[in-house]
Amino acid sequence: MIIMIVFLMMKQSLGSDNVTIGYCALASSFHPIPILFQPIVNYCLNATVNVRCNDSLCGIERDITGTLKKMRLPGQGFSGIIPTEIGFLTNITDLDLSSNTLTGTIPTQIGNLKNLTYFYLFNNKLSGSIPTQIGQLTNLKWLYLGSNSLSGASPTQIFNLSNLTYMDISYNQLTGTIPTEIRYLNSLKQLKLSYNQFSGPIPEDLGNLSNLTLIDMKSNQLTKIPTQIGRLYKLQSLILYSNHLSGSIPTQIGNLGNLQELYLFSNYLTGTLPTQIGKLVYLIEIILYGNELSGTIPTEIQHCTILKSISLEKNRLTGLIPKFSLSVTNLYLSHNELSDFDCQNLLINSNISIMKVADNKITTLNCSDGSRWKNIISLDISENPLEYFPKAITADRMIELNLQQCGLNTTVNDIFFTLSSLNNLRYLDLSFNNLTGGLPKIRFMSISTIILSNNQISGTFSDTFSNAFLFTTSLDLTQNNITGNLPDFYPDGLQEL
Repeated sequence: MIIMIVFLMMKQSLGSDNVTIGYCALASSFHPIPILFQPIVNYCLNATVNVRCNDSLCGIERDITGTLKKMRLPGQGFSGIIPTEIGFLTNITDLDLSSNTLTGTIPTQIGNLKNLTYFYLFNNKLSGSIPTQIGQLTNLKWLYLGSNSLSGASPTQIFNLSNLTYMDISYNQLTGTIPTEIRYLNSLKQLKLSYNQFSGPIPEDLGNLSNLTLIDMKSNQLTKIPTQIGRLYKLQSLILYSNHLSGSIPTQIGNLGNLQELYLFSNYLTGTLPTQIGKLVYLIEIILYGNELSGTIPTEIQHCTILKSISLEKNRLTGLIPKFSLSVTNLYLSHNELSDFDCQNLLINSNISIMKVADNKITTLNCSDGSRWKNIISLDISENPLEYFPKAITADRMIELNLQQCGLNTTVNDIFFTLSSLNNLRYLDLSFNNLTGGLPKIRFMSISTIILSNNQISGTFSDTFSNAFLFTTSLDLTQNNITGNLPDFYPDGLQEL
């Protein structure tokens, strides 16, 4: 009966060489080969089969007795269901049918493959629940079922696989809480549960998985970070963004001495940033935007000496912007309540190239030496009540400058004079200020976009105006007091006015 089923399946697939090889491998996997199976095997041996393999891990591998041990056939165009007869491949150790278009459910007979160590079905169109029988695969080390349409609660049985090293069931529709049985995954190094519908607190038992280097649970409905997470001393990446996390960030996070990436953004976290963050000496990127964090930015963060990117936007942080380590290049602090900005302290010997501090309560830049800006490429200070603007800025690398709605009370020509040394500036926004005076006469050789709308600029259009904006492609002067007609001559490159 089994032979006939496989034979029929093989006959149905003869129109596609890429599909045929999968069933040829299945058909010829029996050893010794039954007499009635020999014609099928002969066909397979004589067929010209095109297997699209890009690396040495792809293909069919047998041991010296001819027994099928490995079937790695990712991206071969397979379609249809996984046959239940796959349960007869009891000697197979590696099974990879990923990146095909397989449909239907994962057959329960998969539990018969007791020797399986490598099981890849990710990036197909499989549906239904994860069979509990996978929990019988006690030798399994790699389990990748991500990017399918699997649903229902994740069976507790799969969390009993003590030899499992890598587990990925992300990008499915799995529901319920994360089982406390997760504590049995003692060998686990990477855990990926992202883009599902897991809910409830992250189990405290996760802290028992001392070999974890990566936790990725983003885009679920998880509600709390356990303090026990501080036991995961080998952890390098903690990715929990876009959940429903509330409460404070555990101070125990400072125990994660090998942590490189901390992504907790788009949650409901409250309280202060723990000073223990300064202990994370291997931290490269910290992204916590879109929470409800309050208090000051701890000065201890400067001890993170290889930190490159900081994003704390859209919180309720107050007080001074502290000094960061020389390694920091990207700084995102917009939409907080930060009150002061001492660039003498912040930018001295700094390598910050992107700096976003919009929508805070910064009143002064306090830069007597304009050269402090020398490494800045993009600067956004918009929506701050600036009372002082430096008389000179030296920033040869600056390309973007946003000073929108900063309460600037000066003439537009004074501002342009201050910025005239920015030879590489491409984008300048001075809208919604109190700039007065006539149209600027200073020519910028590089700026393509200038926004001067909603000010009190007065005067009439003139040839001087045209020459000043000779290299500008987009100019916004709406909501000012400019009169007269456009001059006969205006910049050829101007595309929007």
